[in-house]
Amino acid sequence: MVIANPLRVKAIAHAHVKTEKVDAATLASLHAAGDLPEIWTPDAATERMRRLVARRDQVVRHRTRIKNAVHAILQAHLIPKCPRADLFNKRGRDWLNRQPVPEDERAAIARHVRALNRLGEDLAVLGRDIAKDAIDDEAIQRLLTITGVNLTVAAGLMAAIGSIDRFNSPQKLVSYFGLNPRVRQSGLGSGESTSATAGFLHPHPSAPWSSDRRRRGRTQARHPVLAHADEGRGLSLGPAKPGRPQAPRHGTGCRPATDEGEKARRELRLQHDGTAPAGGTDRGARGKEL
Repeated sequence: MVIANPLRVKAIAHAHVKTEKVDAATLASLHAAGDLPEIWTPDAATERMRRLVARRDQVVRHRTRIKNAVHAILQAHLIPKCPRADLFNKRGRDWLNRQPVPEDERAAIARHVRALNRLGEDLAVLGRDIAKDAIDDEAIQRLLTITGVNLTVAAGLMAAIGSIDRFNSPQKLVSYFGLNPRVRQSGLGSGESTSATAGFLHPHPSAPWSSDRRRRGRTQARHPVLAHADEGRGLSLGPAKPGRPQAPRHGTGCRPATDEGEKARRELRLQHDGTAPAGGTDRGARGKEL
């Protein structure tokens, strides 16, 4: 039996007529021509190791569920935490038998403990079978040289990998195990999107407002502006300088300037336009008044 890679069989995927008979004939033609993309199939030894590892995993998960059930019974009756390192070793079980729980709960705990003993025996048998098949494997012996990798972990890894030669590169092996997460995001890069998001959420305090907001008449002061009042001059915006009264800015809503100041400004404008009358006032004097 040959198993074809469906992602690479383009002839069937692009066929206008798709029936079982047509697809079977197409596969047979590709296989006869040597163009059928096959996938790797595990041998009998690898299949046996996979079954043993899967059964051991099921037993371990079942034991964990039973242990959680015992802990739930103790917590339901406000029993404090076991002072022993392991509740289910010999000393932990002695402490468990002395706890004041109802008779039905004590019977349930005893039933769970018997199930743990039976599962422990099954786990030992599966461990011996795995060790018997994996002890002579050179790849497993090589993995055992890594700190933290025992015989069970190494056998599980090699059962999942199978033949290491079927991977063209380390990246292919990493992808097979799902250890290279794929990143899907908008934008050209993570740095650009991060900076754009940060700028949107936390605008710089000195950044100018957009021109369209100014056109809509929503312009507001970025910093508070203090209005100073000078006697006889009205209100003026901006910092006050000692000894130098400031004239109010146009459009600030202040009261109008004195007649003398307005007359001086009118004469200055006429002199600038060249229409000032002869014998006008002294420019320096008028400037000093302003």
